[in-house]
Amino acid sequence: DQAAADAVNLIQYVREELGCSTDRTSREYCPVITFGGSYPGFLSFLLRFLYDDYIDIGYASSAPLELYSQVVNSDAYFNKVTEVADIASPGCANAVRSTLYAVRDDLLANYSTVHDAAEALGFCTDNFPAYIKDVPEFVSEVVIYLVPAIFADFNMGYYPPSPERALPYACEIFQASSRSPMERLARFYNLRGDEEYDLNRDECFDLNLELPAGPRAHIRGSDNSGTGNGLVGEMWEFQCCKDLIVRSGYSEESMFIPRHFSYEWHKEHCHERFPGVRVEPFRMAMQWGFNDLSRASRLLFANGLHDGWS
Repeated sequence: DQAAADAVNLIQYVREELGCSTDRTSREYCPVITFGGSYPGFLSFLLRFLYDDYIDIGYASSAPLELYSQVVNSDAYFNKVTEVADIASPGCANAVRSTLYAVRDDLLANYSTVHDAAEALGFCTDNFPAYIKDVPEFVSEVVIYLVPAIFADFNMGYYPPSPERALPYACEIFQASSRSPMERLARFYNLRGDEEYDLNRDECFDLNLELPAGPRAHIRGSDNSGTGNGLVGEMWEFQCCKDLIVRSGYSEESMFIPRHFSYEWHKEHCHERFPGVRVEPFRMAMQWGFNDLSRASRLLFANGLHDGWS
């Protein structure tokens, strides 16, 4: 609500500064076209949809309207990420799937401390997040959650499609059968450090780089496609707790260890993270009616059909 209203106020301020007429038939009228991709694409749509007196055209690329209205199958996002990984590097999905299962089983069977498990996967151990108390929680955070979230980022960066993008490189790591599953996953985290944080690939990976700011922060947050880190991650997680519920989980058809989306877990996590927050997954669609576009006009939706919002 506030982001859209702020944008309209800014637009009107700029129009006044430029001396624009408010009459659309006047030669002094200044038309406004909004642009955006992903969540900004949703905002671009929303500005035209809600404020058509001020916005003339909206261009929305990969705008997840049906995701935010909770009508999309909760497995669809990561099934699409899996499909695109196999397009980028045929055989990638099976390689990722088999590696993750092997690593999970190895960690749970053969590692008794978080320190040893973290060290085996190339994480920095001197300042490892203290809330991860045991190996099952370690597996939940860094294998079951973090790997899909990183692949989601690599998927979003796979445009235009090219063998030089991070996604094909990630697939190559998992498809390197000469290395053990633990070595493959450690190299995958090294790639993440290089691509996202400009770390030297020989350095250990500081897991705190994936941690949002604020009290009670965990790696696994309210957005399975990636919460983000620092203050930006904290703000995004609050939004995804309150209104922008990203209903996405990992199905048996995906290349990840299955964990289906749960409104119950989401609500419990968000109340722990932000005490008192109202979790309202259906509020926006019910209040604004954007699940019915019959009254909408001058909106251009675009998608390259390779990202998870396709």
